[in-house]
Parts: sequence; structure tokens; C-alpha cells
Amino acid sequence: LVSGEAGDAALSSYRGTRCVVLGASGFIGRWVVEVLDDAGAEVTAVVRSKAVKDSRGWGAAAVAEGSVENPMGLRTLLEAARPSVTFNLVGYGVRPGQADATDATRVNTDFPPLLAGLVATARDVEWTGNALVHAGTQAEYGPMARVEESAEARPATLYGRTKLAGSLALAERCRTLEAPAVTARIFNVYGPGEPEHRLLPTLIRRSRDDAPIDLTSGEQERDFTFVRDVAEGLLRLGAARALRGEPVNLASGRPIPVKNLVLEAAQQLHVPRARLRFGALPERPTEARSQSVSVTRLQELTGWSPLTSLMEGIRWTVAANAGLSR
Repeated sequence: LVSGEAGDAALSSYRGTRCVVLGASGFIGRWVVEVLDDAGAEVTAVVRSKAVKDSRGWGAAAVAEGSVENPMGLRTLLEAARPSVTFNLVGYGVRPGQADATDATRVNTDFPPLLAGLVATARDVEWTGNALVHAGTQAEYGPMARVEESAEARPATLYGRTKLAGSLALAERCRTLEAPAVTARIFNVYGPGEPEHRLLPTLIRRSRDDAPIDLTSGEQERDFTFVRDVAEGLLRLGAARALRGEPVNLASGRPIPVKNLVLEAAQQLHVPRARLRFGALPERPTEARSQSVSVTRLQELTGWSPLTSLMEGIRWTVAANAGLSR
């Protein structure tokens, strides 16, 4: 999954470096820990509770408890670790039931600039890339057809609005501190460990019964990116030329109809085409019908693009699904 010498150099630069991953128990956070571990970094994976800490193997990573609610604890942790790069995968609003405006503001808006200040005083100053890699989201843009970082963002959801406010506040804080950081705006991630309520896990789960599967029309075009590619992209942005919190789209640059993902997954799961009821569900009014994502800035900064094909990504996801037997 590495693209040429530039990709090799980006990952090899992490060997022996100290890195901190906030939100390490989440879908993308777990993969960031794994890819850092593979690259030979000294990783501190930060999770919310001891129960999460003890619930799985973490490879060679050290695991520490920490949360948005305890910034002094995070300060102590960062000062002890002196990381080259801190990855912030903390967010609120992507799971069902996460709709509290106060919590969304606290986690998505207020925390990123606070973290930028903590990282600026605790980072390894010999690292020449970005000391903070902050996970933004496509929801910051709102429903637009052509997505470029320079476009006027018009988020249509609480999640998008609070994440955009956090990204802007992070950039302002980084400019004031002259702190090296980047916001990676992530698009339509899929793969092993994806939350159960989302499309691909739903298809995998429903492959075990014989009932019809209700879907939207599937004609919407989306840019799907395999989760390991996203994790590697975050590492590459960490090793790239230092920015001041500016956004960079992290996507494949290859939009496809949602129906293509469904049909590919159905074929691999042996789900008959007749069970797929396209058009039975309405499309979301807060999303664009078609969306093309510019990845020019990503390619300029990293010399890399996500490489995993949809077929390969779905195959990997199906194979990793522990409860599925075929």
C-alpha cells in the first residue's frame, strides 16, 4: 500500500519516533496505532477508560487513559511522551444517539485548539513535519458537488458545523503559536472495525438472513477510502511539509455510485441480487447527490494516493468479519 520511494520514506521516517494517538480505540484510531506500530514508532495509544484499555491486544503500543474532560491529564501525558506527532481522532456525532449540542461543541469545537496549545509546548522540536494531525471530516463542507479545500464550507449538520468550527479554531491557534499542524478532512471510510450501523457492516450482517434488504437508490456518487489507506494517509501528512492547521482532503479521488459498493459486497457475500431493494429508502437531504473530491493538495504534499481497490477493500473487510462463515 506504499506508493514508490516517497511513500517508503514517509513511513520509514517514523521508525523510533514517539507518537501519541488520541481516540485510539475508535474505528480509524485503531488502524493508526497499527500502522504506526508496523512503521516502528513508539506509540502511546490514549483511550477513555481502563475497560477499553484492557479489552484488546495493542501490539507494542503503550496504552494510557485520557479524555477531553481532563486536559491537565493530557498535558501531563504529552509532556512525558514528548511526541514527534500527535494524532487526534477524537470526535462526537458520528454514532447514533450522539446529538447533544453541548457535547458536540466541547469535543469537536473547543478541544482541537486546546490540544494544539498542549502539543506546541510538549512536542519533539526536531521533527520537521506536522506535530499535530487532526482528523476533520467531509461533513465540514456540506452538500457540494465538487469538494476543494478552498471552497466555501456550508455544513448542514450539527456534526459538520461543530467540526468546522474546531478546524478553524485549530488553524487560528496554530498560526498564533507558529505550530506545525494539519487537518485531514476524511471521506467515506470503510473497512474492518467499521461501526455496525453503517452500510457495509449492515450488508455483512444481513447476509446471514433471507429477508429483503431495503436501500436508497444507490445512484449517489461517493468517494470511498479503505481504512488502512486513511491511516497511512494520516501518517504521510504527519511527515509532510509543516502547515499551520490548514485542511487537506484525505480521499481516493475516485468517486463511484454507492450501488457499486453494494453490488460488489453482495457478490462477495453471496447475497442474491433480488434481495437488494434499491429505492426503498429515501436519500438524506443533507447530502449531495454526487460528489467529486479534489486530492491535488494531498498528492502535492505526500506524493501518494490511496491504492486499495474497492474489490480488495471489501474482500479484506468480509474476511476480517469474525462472525461470518462461508
